[in-house]
This record gives sequence, C-alpha cells and structure tokens, in this order.
Amino acid sequence: MDSLWRRSLKIEYTIREIEKDDLVFDKFKDYERYQLTTQKVKYEDGLMKTEKIHFINEWDANKLKSLVDELRDDLYMDSYLVGAFYEDKVIAFASIRNKFFGSEKQYLQMPNIHVSRQYRGKGIGKKLFAMCVKAANKMGAKRIYISTHPAIETQRFYESVGCQLASEINQELKKLEPHDIQLEYKIK
Repeated sequence: MDSLWRRSLKIEYTIREIEKDDLVFDKFKDYERYQLTTQKVKYEDGLMKTEKIHFINEWDANKLKSLVDELRDDLYMDSYLVGAFYEDKVIAFASIRNKFFGSEKQYLQMPNIHVSRQYRGKGIGKKLFAMCVKAANKMGAKRIYISTHPAIETQRFYESVGCQLASEINQELKKLEPHDIQLEYKIK
C-alpha cells in the first residue's frame, strides 16, 4: 500500500540541464538507487527469454560520490546532462556522452538514465529520455546506444520508448557489463 500511496502523490519538480554547480554530492545525497530484480531478460538465438533471479542493486554514498565525479567529467567533455530536481535536489538524471562510435560514427552513448526510487512511475524517465534524444540529434547522432541492466522492468521501460536490440555491439561496453542488454534508439 505504501508504494501505491507514494506513486499517487503529485510532486512539483523541474527538469533542466545539469550545470557544473549541480554536480556536488549534497544535491545527490538523497538520491535512492534501489532496484530489486526478480526476473531478468536474456537473448538466445535471437529470442528474448526471461529467467528468475534475485539481485539487489543499491548505491551507497561512495557510489554516489563516484557518480558525481563521472558526471562532472562528462560535462567537461561537452556531454549532455539533464536532471529532474525537487527542492533543488536531483531526483532523476540522464546523459548523452559526447563521443561518437560505430561503423559510421552513428552512435552516441546514453550511459545514465536513473530515477530515484520514490519518484518512479511518474513519467520522469520518459521526459528525460525525450530530452536526450533531442540533444543527441542536435549533436549529430543517428542512434543512441544503451548498455542496460537486464531487469525485466528496465527492459520494459526501454521498449516503451522505442528502443530495440543494437544492430552493432560496442565490445568495450559489453565487456564492462557482460550481462547487460545492448540496445539502440534510432533517431527519426
């Protein structure tokens, strides 16, 4: 009942580009990255299969500090960062890394799109995704590459915004997270 009650709450938040002054731990310290995975997706012989699994992904303060440093590095490389803010705290964020790859340099990577646990199910992720698509298009990308968590809920999100299996696999990214699903979004 608690999660239903939280999902029904209407909150006032703003979405805007993340600036250098936003990349401090204090603005991220209340961000709650918690994901219980009970089913994951995998592809075998071109077919999607699900399997039961029990895995919890949760970030501690050290992981959040490391993330803020990574986002700061991305910002200095002219990457695109966007966030949702509630009372000047980051409740969701996404990014497009400004580094082209692929056989025709058609891809830009979306290394991050995360919504704090208590704000999920409100459409924030879809809004951030749409803004990243616009930014990647302006940067000249034809496709967005996403190496994504195999949780079935995560895969449903990406399917709902129009992603599909990547037509080219970035082997460096696959090596970093071998269980991740490699997806792409074709920019129209």
